[in-house]
Amino acid sequence: MLILPPRTSWLYRLSASLSSTRRYLTTFLFITICTALWFHYIYQPLNNRIDAAQKQAKLPKQPSAEDLSDTINTLRNELTAQTSTPSHDDQLHAVLGYVEHAGMSLEHCSLQDKGLYVQALGTYKQCLVFFDQLASSAYSLVPRDIRITRGADNLFSLSVMIEPSFDTHS
Repeated sequence: MLILPPRTSWLYRLSASLSSTRRYLTTFLFITICTALWFHYIYQPLNNRIDAAQKQAKLPKQPSAEDLSDTINTLRNELTAQTSTPSHDDQLHAVLGYVEHAGMSLEHCSLQDKGLYVQALGTYKQCLVFFDQLASSAYSLVPRDIRITRGADNLFSLSVMIEPSFDTHS
């Protein structure tokens, strides 16, 4: 059984006095206002929170201070654990000095298992000066895998693997 409001209520009298078109427009306006309020106060804030949570989940995790200190300690241990003899360091400094004295610009230098990999850029004459200094070095430095590539402006790219020998010519 359906319970209707009494016919004496103000809502019933108001709706009964309106034409059917105005009742439909009033109902449509009421539903539109309710939907707009729901959208503005409930849907949008909830949607913004979900978007922010998704964006935050996609961001890389920031390492904590403990993670950073562990990484620093690990790198410090690796650096101190390298067994480089003073002759290795002397030969490295000598080769870098030869590159600088020849007037070449050093592009890359790395210490590898076999020896020292050097990549430098300079003129052909500077490359010859570098090899002359290498040949007259106080250390037994043997160049291997020499690659000279001509580039722009008459510059040459020199790539060489220098294998140090532990015997010195003192």
